[in-house]
Amino acid sequence: MRQSSFALFLLITIALSLGYVGCATVRTMPTLSSYGSPKVFSGTRLDYHAVTENTAALGKFKLEAPTYPLIDLPFSAILDTLILPVILPVATYELILE
Repeated sequence: MRQSSFALFLLITIALSLGYVGCATVRTMPTLSSYGSPKVFSGTRLDYHAVTENTAALGKFKLEAPTYPLIDLPFSAILDTLILPVILPVATYELILE
């Protein structure tokens, strides 16, 4: 009983800290409707470019990278993978229009 309450406390603490730091995938979601913006694995790409300090690629996103992108990178990769079936048709449609 005591171990399960500690595990629950730990999970809640991790979730709250990730929400405070900011998830790159969640940050890029409102900008997905803008034409020409990166869509497929957008949060993972934002984190990667922030870690590698690629300012030219960061300029394509038109928003600020998370405070701690290295911590956010695996969580953004998981969330980007989960929303891929929704994002892929939108990105494919934009490619056809070009």
